[in-house]
Amino acid sequence: MFERLNPIGLAAAFVLLTCTVIAYAAEPHSGKITAVEKDRIIILDRIDGESEVIMVTAKTKITRKGQEAKLTDLALGDRVKVEADSVKGELVAKSIDAMPAE
Repeated sequence: MFERLNPIGLAAAFVLLTCTVIAYAAEPHSGKITAVEKDRIIILDRIDGESEVIMVTAKTKITRKGQEAKLTDLALGDRVKVEADSVKGELVAKSIDAMPAE
């Protein structure tokens, strides 16, 4: 069954998988914060309803209500928009824009 693997098919599958991972990371993530921890936030994604763990580093730009903020300023229930990169299979935030829950 696998005696003759099509190299073009394998290359196409690899490119498709890679593009899917890159597109997932490059898309903005948005939802509500369900947890704020030392180096990450967990959000409930508003589109797919799944929880997403987003790592936060010293390079992450954080704003809340349009003002510069720290990770500790974020609160449960805040609505967030996150720009993130995929790094070794984890989402690492480049920026987090938060607004208080309504």
